[in-house]
Amino acid sequence: IIAPFGASAVLLYSAVSSPLAQPRNLVLGHLVSGVIAITVCRLLGNSVASTVLAVTAAIVVMMLLDAVHPPGGATALLCMLQNTTSYTFLLTPLAAGCVVLLLAAIIASKVVPGTTPYPTPKKANTSYTYENLNNIERLLFDLDRMYTFVWDNLKECDTFYCGEE
Repeated sequence: IIAPFGASAVLLYSAVSSPLAQPRNLVLGHLVSGVIAITVCRLLGNSVASTVLAVTAAIVVMMLLDAVHPPGGATALLCMLQNTTSYTFLLTPLAAGCVVLLLAAIIASKVVPGTTPYPTPKKANTSYTYENLNNIERLLFDLDRMYTFVWDNLKECDTFYCGEE
């Protein structure tokens, strides 16, 4: 069990008809974010700048795949904070946890009286698809500017700390 699964459970059990709670979004959101974060951690190490890059990249890829699942962003953050460099993390706890969450949501929707059926039929949700991003070049430019800003402001820091010096 990992903390982002708590947020996934909230979506699966209380926002059943939301596109963000559908099986495709649940599974791809967590797995894609995990792959990206582990890869970034392996290639760039664990720093504030690489953490920002991993989470941002996970969100952008989820948007491009039309598989946005907000707890997936938390999965990317968790992988970076834990300095996860092993791809076995994708199998357990990620894939295994997604299967358990998914089965529990399906069973609960069939057993508990008065609940909305899960999964719900896919509606025309194209708000995050590649075709509807009016200018993908502008998005990539903005992401590059954001990364440059973060990197320029953090490259002199040896450690990340909270509180007073």
